[in-house]
Amino acid sequence: MSIPLTLHSNSDISSKKLLDYLDQRIDQHMLCVVEQTELWKLIKQPDTDKHLALSLLQQLMVETFSFAPEITKITFEAIGRLPLEMTSALKRACDHIIDESDHSEMALRTFKAMGGDEKWAKTRSMTPATFAMIASYKQLIQGEGAAYLGYIYPFECMSCLMAQQALPWLDHHGIPAQQREFIDVHAVADIEHQQTMRDLITDLVTKHPKLAPSIEYACDVFLALYPAPIWDAIVERVK
Repeated sequence: MSIPLTLHSNSDISSKKLLDYLDQRIDQHMLCVVEQTELWKLIKQPDTDKHLALSLLQQLMVETFSFAPEITKITFEAIGRLPLEMTSALKRACDHIIDESDHSEMALRTFKAMGGDEKWAKTRSMTPATFAMIASYKQLIQGEGAAYLGYIYPFECMSCLMAQQALPWLDHHGIPAQQREFIDVHAVADIEHQQTMRDLITDLVTKHPKLAPSIEYACDVFLALYPAPIWDAIVERVK
């Protein structure tokens, strides 16, 4: 099911309408894509074999370890392309991505705590589906730096929802703190990060309404590439 609303052709859209659209797209994506993936169903089911579920989570962590540094570097580049007169917005954007900068190492710690091989994690090639996600992000911000908000906002929203919904399974199986650090942190920290992204979108689009279509389009691109193709590859690898 697709949403009829599209902003691509409208260069004078309000920030509220844009955020409502993005939230609608994210909700739809969670319901129609994320919750229909095999990986999601396996992790959500209380009776899923603990070893299998931990293997899936382990591979999620190693993918995050691979893409998180690239996301950080590209985002800093995107921030440098924002309207330079908006100094307060630029500072908040930088503060946010600095908060994210150690998440790659956090993912690696969680991966290792789950029994992952650090040497393999650091020498493996990035999964092609993950590479495609990163390549699209880099390409989008070359055209318009503000597009990064359409990529990162749904990332933050979905990461928080996914982490929160994984907690009951972790609790049910008594997964220790060191094996769930990344998930526990994102169940909480991304709530604040979502609000930061919303505030940045509001400020930028209020002052520069012509930025709205690039933000909306970036969201559509991101949702086409995350998480289904990456998760499908993970399930095949674990099997």
